[in-house]
Amino acid sequence: MTNVAAVIPIGPLDSMGYQYHWKLSVRVFSSVFDKVLLVTTTSLNKNLYFERDNVELLCYDEALFDLDENGCEVFDIWKIYKALQIGARKAKDEGFDFAFVGSINMVVSLAERSTLYSYLEGLKQSKSRIGWSRRSFVLGRLRFAENAIIPNIYNLEFLDRVNWDIDSMVVGNFRFRIMKYCGFSLPNLPIIYDVLGTETETDFREKFSWYEKSYRAQLNRPGKDKKYSDFLDKLTNSVLINCVESTKSPTREECWATELFSASSAARIIERRRLFHSKVEPSYLHIAFRRTYLRVFMWLSSLQL
Repeated sequence: MTNVAAVIPIGPLDSMGYQYHWKLSVRVFSSVFDKVLLVTTTSLNKNLYFERDNVELLCYDEALFDLDENGCEVFDIWKIYKALQIGARKAKDEGFDFAFVGSINMVVSLAERSTLYSYLEGLKQSKSRIGWSRRSFVLGRLRFAENAIIPNIYNLEFLDRVNWDIDSMVVGNFRFRIMKYCGFSLPNLPIIYDVLGTETETDFREKFSWYEKSYRAQLNRPGKDKKYSDFLDKLTNSVLINCVESTKSPTREECWATELFSASSAARIIERRRLFHSKVEPSYLHIAFRRTYLRVFMWLSSLQL
């Protein structure tokens, strides 16, 4: 039987919006996967305690953020990838077949567990190096349509043949990264839900100052300072493009993540806005071409490169 460990790098959990949902994420992951490996990038998490027996905290010095001259931790994207490597290696050493890479602001549906394990069994039989998940979002009472596939599943038998890079992985001569789409579904793949808009304005300012500025600098894309109003506008636009009900007024669906959003969160503010969908729907030809392209792309990742 196929067994899989979820590998999740974690940073500060008591601020920047993460404090509202991280416990739910861990609880859901532990209900879906055989084991959950949380690899911390901050020493602040060293004493975390988890009630679930299949949840383990990993803390390695090489994955911890460095300190600046004032003793404050400095965000470093490469520390997150080091954490992923540590978690995947740990899963392989413990005899797991696959590592499913997730994030602490992500949830998975318990109803999709059978789809996940059926998909993994197929990857195991075909000896595929990597696997894919569909990505969707939850924002307040709005559930988004899936809009991308992500290469986030690793066949641990071939762990040493896969190289990680920012938002992508390299297998042989091929680089696989997030692929976006709209207007159709890929139902045989597992699905993940990113939890958006939990941040209050205070959370946003702290997150932008500590995380986003450093991340942009590492990618040599400094850009301009982002205001909370810009953040709200961007999320609103995402709702209009990707909401499940892409009609003039998106339908609000009750969702199992609803309790995560406080009255002053970005999600609640956006829910109070008057939303009108104006995106032109893709043509049948566009959808057919994109669906075929994605399937060919995923087929390439299944080859023994």
